[in-house]
Amino acid sequence: MKINPILKREIKSDTRSIRLFLSLMIYNLVLFLIFAAGLAIISDRINNYSDYYSWYGWYGDTLLESYSWFASLFPIIALVQCGILGLIIPIITASSISGEKERQTFDIMLTTAITPMGIVRGKVFTAVTKMMLYVITSIPIMSVSFIFGGIKWSRLFGFVVIMLVYGFFVGSIGVLCSAICKSSKASIILSFVYCGAVYVGTLIPLVVSSFLSYNSNTWDMGESLLFLLLNPAVMVEEFLFGNSSILSDLQENGGYINYGGITEMLLENNTVWIIVSIIMVILLSYLFMWLAAIRVNPLIGKDYRRNNGKAKK
Repeated sequence: MKINPILKREIKSDTRSIRLFLSLMIYNLVLFLIFAAGLAIISDRINNYSDYYSWYGWYGDTLLESYSWFASLFPIIALVQCGILGLIIPIITASSISGEKERQTFDIMLTTAITPMGIVRGKVFTAVTKMMLYVITSIPIMSVSFIFGGIKWSRLFGFVVIMLVYGFFVGSIGVLCSAICKSSKASIILSFVYCGAVYVGTLIPLVVSSFLSYNSNTWDMGESLLFLLLNPAVMVEEFLFGNSSILSDLQENGGYINYGGITEMLLENNTVWIIVSIIMVILLSYLFMWLAAIRVNPLIGKDYRRNNGKAKK
C-alpha cells in the first residue's frame, strides 16, 4: 500500500527528534500521577470501610462492592486523555499548513505531484498517527484497571477506536484553520473556536426545545437530540459512562420527555447511538478536510482569482 508522502516525511522527521519521546514521557507521567492519586484515594476509602465493618464483626457485600471503585479509574483516565489530547492536537495541526507558509515552503509543496486533498489528508493523518502514539503508550497504565475486574478488553479496544475518530475530527478542524490563516498563532486560536462552535452549536437545538417547552408539563424534544450525534464530546461521554451517561438519564425520564421516533429508537440501544455518532463525526471530519483542500488548492483560492483578474485587465 502506498503511503502518503507527506505522512511519511512528517513521521520520519518527528521520530528522529527527541521532542516526541519527551512529550510521550511527560504525557504518560501525568497520567501515571493521576492514576496513582486515584488509586491511593480508593485504597484509603476501602481501608476505612474495612475498619468500620471489622469493628462490628460484619463485612457484608458493601466491602466487596467497594472494589468496583477501581473500575472507575478507567473512565477517569480516559476522560483525562481526551481533555489533554483535545488541547494538543489543535496545536499540532494548526501549524501544519500555516507553518509551511511561514517557512515559505508552501508554494514548493504545491509544485509536487500531490493533490490538494492529498496534502490535507497527509497533514490530518500525521496528527492522528501522533495522537495514537499517545493513546497506545498509555494502554499499560489504563490496563491496570483490568486487574480488579469489571472491565472487558473489548472496552479498551473500543476506546482506542473512539480516540481514533476523535483525533480525526479535531485534526481535520486544525488543518482547516491552518489552511485559512496565514500565521500559526491565529490558526491555533481559530481551531479552538471552531471546536467550541461544534461542541456548543450542537446543543443549541436542545436548549431551544427546552425553552419552548418551559411552560408545559412535558419536555418536547422532537428530533433535537439528533444534533448530538455530531458532537464528539457526547460520543466519548456516552461510550465511557454508558448506563450513567446523560442520554441514559434522559431515557429513564421518558415519562416527562417526548422524543421523536428516530431519537427514541437510538436511545434504546447505547451501542447503536455510538456507531451512528462515529459515522456522523467521520462524515463531518471529511467535510472539514474537503473545505481545507479547497482552500489549499491554488486554482480556487482568493489570491489566484485576484491575480487572474488583474491579468485579464
